[in-house]
Amino acid sequence: MVVTASQEAENQGTENAVLKASEDDIIRFFISSGSNNFEQSVLLANVRHTGGDEILKDVTSQIVERVSIAPNSQTEVLPARLVQKQFRFCECVVASEGTGSYDLVFALYDHDEEAKSSLIGHYRWAMQLTFTQ
Repeated sequence: MVVTASQEAENQGTENAVLKASEDDIIRFFISSGSNNFEQSVLLANVRHTGGDEILKDVTSQIVERVSIAPNSQTEVLPARLVQKQFRFCECVVASEGTGSYDLVFALYDHDEEAKSSLIGHYRWAMQLTFTQ
């Protein structure tokens, strides 16, 4: 897990992250494969509370369209052109300080040479989150 906010974070890269967060702060979970979804793709399906304090509430799956940039053509990178792109994440709200156990539930897909995708499997990543103020 990597925290991208400017807030204090400890134990990044482990399953036991400690974050500074206040009640009603918004937390978003993004997921990507090691190839940045190029060779294999990952879809985050859910964030489930599995034990301890229930420090997150209102977990929802979100798809947001934003303007991004892309190469001008297959042969010319610049000038870049604007394209619509979908971003997918799970969003929730910090309910309270404490320590809770959560599972990130995701599906992993592989792509063949014709860009056909096949499901490799469903997985979960067990993590423990601690929120302090």
